[in-house]
Amino acid sequence: MKKIINWFKNYWYYYKWRTLIIGFFVICAIVMVPQVITKVDYDIHILYAGPYIFQLGEKEQAEEIFRGLMERDYNGDGQKTVILANMTIMTDEQLKEAMEAAYKRTGPTVILNQYSIAQMDRAFSQEIFAGESVICLLDPSKYEQVKTQNGFLPLVEALGYKPEIAFDDYGMYLKDTEVGQYFELFRKMPEDTILCIRRLSTASIFTGAKKAQQSYEYHLDYFKRLVEFVAE
Repeated sequence: MKKIINWFKNYWYYYKWRTLIIGFFVICAIVMVPQVITKVDYDIHILYAGPYIFQLGEKEQAEEIFRGLMERDYNGDGQKTVILANMTIMTDEQLKEAMEAAYKRTGPTVILNQYSIAQMDRAFSQEIFAGESVICLLDPSKYEQVKTQNGFLPLVEALGYKPEIAFDDYGMYLKDTEVGQYFELFRKMPEDTILCIRRLSTASIFTGAKKAQQSYEYHLDYFKRLVEFVAE
């Protein structure tokens, strides 16, 4: 035993830092590899930002609807996948109306506060300009915020034409599209919810321009399917 202890002391004296560094990377690998393996590479990323509060199961229902509208598996991984990033963001007036409505239904309650709204607003800016979401369903206030910063792709460039239902060069109301009229869940959303598509994020130069461009092409194709959806 004494020989073993002496050997270990000698080894630790000469190889301490090398052992610590190797150990660090081994631990990182143990933690990170399962995350990489289990991470889903979604075909389509959609963002909702506005006052609508998705009830239990509605977000998953929306994702199922969007998934059902996919013609093909875009990234070729064997499954069609869509993720909906849901951000409940309200203007002061919308928050006041929501709290008054909640009070009438259930009595005194707090559904959102100004602090959480401010946090969500920052998260929205990060997602819309540097995140993975491309196709957007937005409240007019958020739409104008992005539009003033030239964040949207013109419909003529996205579709090859400007739909008659478009109210400007970049967006159309979800309620005016067939997909918005056909599905009950979408009919429950605010009537001024705007369907639009953002430009390719400039952050792609850091995340991989080729892969980002390919993903963006997938979203352009899917966006056209949403706009041109016809109920059978």
